[in-house]
Amino acid sequence: MKQVVLSIAAASTIAIAFPQGGPLTPPAGAPGPTMKTLDEIEPRIPLLAGSPGVAIDATGGITISQSGSYYLTANLMMSSASSDGIRVQASGVTVDLGGYSIIFQGEGFGADGIHLSGSNVTIQNGHVVSTTTMDDGIFGLGGFRHGVYGTGANTTVRDLTVRGAREAGILFTGSGALVEASSVSIIGVEGIVNSNGVVESCTVRWTGGPGIVAATVVGCDVRDTMGIAIFADTVADSTGRINSASESTATGIYASIVKNSEGISPRGDGIRVSQIVVGSYGQSLRGNIGRGIVSVNGSVISSVGKSAGGHGIQALNVISSNGSSSGGQGDSSSGIFAGGRVHGSYGSATAAGGGPGISGGFLVSESVGRSGGSHGIMARPAGTGPDGFGGIVTGSYGVSTASNFRHGIYARVVSQSMGWADGGNGINAEFVSHAWGRAASGGSGDGINGVIVSYSQGERPVQHP
Repeated sequence: MKQVVLSIAAASTIAIAFPQGGPLTPPAGAPGPTMKTLDEIEPRIPLLAGSPGVAIDATGGITISQSGSYYLTANLMMSSASSDGIRVQASGVTVDLGGYSIIFQGEGFGADGIHLSGSNVTIQNGHVVSTTTMDDGIFGLGGFRHGVYGTGANTTVRDLTVRGAREAGILFTGSGALVEASSVSIIGVEGIVNSNGVVESCTVRWTGGPGIVAATVVGCDVRDTMGIAIFADTVADSTGRINSASESTATGIYASIVKNSEGISPRGDGIRVSQIVVGSYGQSLRGNIGRGIVSVNGSVISSVGKSAGGHGIQALNVISSNGSSSGGQGDSSSGIFAGGRVHGSYGSATAAGGGPGISGGFLVSESVGRSGGSHGIMARPAGTGPDGFGGIVTGSYGVSTASNFRHGIYARVVSQSMGWADGGNGINAEFVSHAWGRAASGGSGDGINGVIVSYSQGERPVQHP
């Protein structure tokens, strides 16, 4: 075994490298606090008489006149119509209702549950309850005019419930406002109005007019309104359903852009946009000219539209979508009605008096159209378009079970497609290439009727599959 011998110099070096610690005896007395309390970080002021910035009138109404963080200590009962429950006149105010309620329990018409005239104000965590009622779609108007009314900029309402108001549940007129995780119900006119801001993760039930009016609506559920359920620039991940028992012709969701949402109307359009609909469902429930989904100047993509009266889907372009109509309004009841292009889609019009399964503009590709009253697929026949050239159908399948002279596919150019018809031609076009057309034995049409037909086959009589 080897022995290790340290020299005096080496030992001294080790001692210097590892000095001894200080004394271990703790200081006398109890340890003092090392963290600040919430009140030290943001002092909170109770909404009580005598608190700084707080005034309470003879009716019990509370006015806040200074910036700060305030909290309610009990339910606020309002029996007089002469004052608001809480009025915030200052900017830079936060009011935590602490889970308590502001309640109007008097007769007649009250002021606002909460009235905000300052900017940068936040109201959270509580309830506003009033005497407006609803019975079988009829509103008995009483109590607060608005649940919350604000005119300042950058106002926020969060985790608030409003039940019963004569005009609006929550109404903001300033810019940059946010309504979040709140619920509104039984409102005489408008549920939530935030025209210059965002409404997110909110629910609205039973309104006499629109459910939500905002710049942006995300993750909201609006049902049983009498007016437009959701009216906004952009709507995402939301539901807008008008009261199905009513005869309302209002639109379920009315916006510029709608994504991953559902809109349903009794007699109006399910979803109506000026630009684009993606991944959504729209339905018009009862016989009228209401459409499932309509995009005035844009596209419908990966969506489903159903109508009991009008078009299932109406748009400039329809891509990867399903449109169906059970209406008997003739050409106003197509499964899909497009002014431009239909691609990868399915359109059906089931009524004997209905329109085409697909009524396309200049191009229908890789799609299926079925109709019980008109053409299976129609893409602007020759001479009918603004350029006089008509439309093209390619890679598609059209079936018409109409007893009158209607065609499986009706266009100017048809290629790589199949068409069946009970009463008319399987394919009726000017130019037909690589196609297959069949006409039923009981009809008066041919398998293929065209001026130039190449590499194609027409058959008659047979029954369509």
